Amino acid sequence: MFLNEKGELPPYQPDRNTGGRPVGVPGLLKILQEVHSQFGTRKFPFEKLFEPAIEQAEKGVEVSEPLAQAFHNQAARLTLWDDAKKNFFENGQPPQTGQKLLQPDLAKTFRLIQTKGVKAFYEGAIAKAMVRAVQKDPYHAGSMSYRDLEKYAIVRRNPVHGNYQGYDLFSFGPPSSGGVMLLRGLNLLTHFDVVGLGKTMDIFHLLEETQKPLL
Repeated sequence: MFLNEKGELPPYQPDRNTGGRPVGVPGLLKILQEVHSQFGTRKFPFEKLFEPAIEQAEKGVEVSEPLAQAFHNQAARLTLWDDAKKNFFENGQPPQTGQKLLQPDLAKTFRLIQTKGVKAFYEGAIAKAMVRAVQKDPYHAGSMSYRDLEKYAIVRRNPVHGNYQGYDLFSFGPPSSGGVMLLRGLNLLTHFDVVGLGKTMDIFHLLEETQKPLL
C-alpha cells in the first residue's frame, strides 16, 4: 500500500500519514460504549456524555498557543481538503491564539450519534460520508469500505505485562506494537542510573538512544 512507484518506502510525512490511504476503521466510539457499559458507574447514560463536547463545538473553544502552532505547522497538509479549509482556515488563515474555534458540523455528528446511538456512526449517512472521503481523497485515495465499518467488532486481548523499578506495568498487547516497544525500552533503561543522571544532556541522549531500535 505504501511503497512508491520505485518500490521504495517514501517519507512518513506527508506521504505515508496523509490522505485516505493510511485511514483505518475508527474503533474508539464502540470501545468507549463498551467500557461505559461494562465498567461505568451508570450515573449518566452514554448519550449524556456527549453534552460537554457538543456545547464546546457549538459555542466554540479558545485556541491555545500550542493548538495555534499545530495548525500553522500542519497548514500545508490540512489545506489539501476543502472541508478542512472551510472549518479551520477562515479567509485562508489558520486559527490564531485566543480565537474562538467553532465546529458546528462536529456538533451535528455528535447529536446524530446521541439520538440514534453508536450504530449511526458505523452505518448510514456518517459511514457513507467517511467511506466517500477515504476512497475519493485527492491526495492518496484509500480502500476502507462501507462493509469495513458495518462489520467492525471489538476484540478483547490480554495486555502485555512488565516490571520497571518495582512497578507492574500493563499496556497494549499485539497486534499493537506500542506496549511491547514501551516495555522493551524500559528494560534497556534498567541498566542505567536514570534518576542519578538528572536533567542533563546525558539523560536526553540516553533516552534518544534507547528509542532508536524502537522506531
